[in-house]
Amino acid sequence: MTIGKDIPPFPQFHHSHSFTLPFIPFGMSTRQAVMRSVTQRIESVHITSALPEGVFSRKIIGTHSGRFHCDEALACGLLLHTPVYEQSHIIRTRNPALLEKADVVVDVGGVYDHSTARYDHHQPTFRLKMETPRASYTATRLSSAGLIYLHYGRALIKEFCQQFAPDSAEFIDVLYDKLYKDFIEHVDAIDNGVEQCSGVFEKLYHIPNTLASRIDSLNPRWNEEISDEIANCAFQKAILLATGEFYARLEFLCMSWIPARRLVVQAFEDAQKSKMPEVIIISGGGLPWKEHLFDVEKEKDLVGKTLYCMFPEVTGEWKIIAVPEKLGGFANRLPLPWKGLRDDELDKASGISGCIFVHASGFIGGNRTFEGAFEMAQRSMAVQRK
Repeated sequence: MTIGKDIPPFPQFHHSHSFTLPFIPFGMSTRQAVMRSVTQRIESVHITSALPEGVFSRKIIGTHSGRFHCDEALACGLLLHTPVYEQSHIIRTRNPALLEKADVVVDVGGVYDHSTARYDHHQPTFRLKMETPRASYTATRLSSAGLIYLHYGRALIKEFCQQFAPDSAEFIDVLYDKLYKDFIEHVDAIDNGVEQCSGVFEKLYHIPNTLASRIDSLNPRWNEEISDEIANCAFQKAILLATGEFYARLEFLCMSWIPARRLVVQAFEDAQKSKMPEVIIISGGGLPWKEHLFDVEKEKDLVGKTLYCMFPEVTGEWKIIAVPEKLGGFANRLPLPWKGLRDDELDKASGISGCIFVHASGFIGGNRTFEGAFEMAQRSMAVQRK
């Protein structure tokens, strides 16, 4: 490698995947359309504490009465988005005779049996944990939310992609795993009392505003009037809150995270064809690239080979970021060597013109031009690999 001689031409970014959307009312974003759809469906649900008399045409989702939690609220909300149960009513009771008449029961009854649509997780014999095509989650037993996601999650994601994000449909396995890891698992863990960290530790501060705590706060208070009607109305709000956050996360993954994945995979493949496979060049700051890079390195059996990621800013300047040793960590595979230097001092130390800065830790730097930033990557590797 000759410093300053193997710089590729200024990259021309081609976003070859255009996203085809269904009809969305003028002026409404995809996320707004998704939330409107969820809200309309949940607000149309009838929740009671007893079965109606006579022949009942709609299916019944059964769950327990009393204090509600995030897992059964989400389980009910997900079921309401399946073709089988989308027109269902919900009954909240602990009466076995009434629950027996329900078409599907979640979080109560002491039985897990998919063939009879019974999804409780409280029985001592229950040990089921999530496995996806991409990972096994050994720390957390499933709650009722996880059970419904296990059996219906892929179909829900597929239906969502068909309606709102057709170009994400090829990533069903990726989305199924990501949505469990980033959303469903914490619902399962909290409901089952699984600590987030192992070992002895002291919490330095309290986080009061989690999804589970917000769901819990919707329960009638001890010193308020409590009736079945009031409790059921509150549970409907809990379903809307939990399900809305699920679909908000899915919308983000389909409309932002997956498009980013495509760009990172393309950048990685382009880098492997170049004289500098250690450097990937992506189309802009703010694009979530690290997790995608780690995934594609693993898939291509090239773990740890990428050292830097470059991207342009709206100002025309270029940033260069050192790839971390692990996701979420601060240590980098090869930090930039000119730590804490700026402008002329950095130009002189590096021998590269147009330098703007290098962070004190060496994890990021900037240059006024693409060529300058690329040369920073070249020289960093040359200096530190002697």
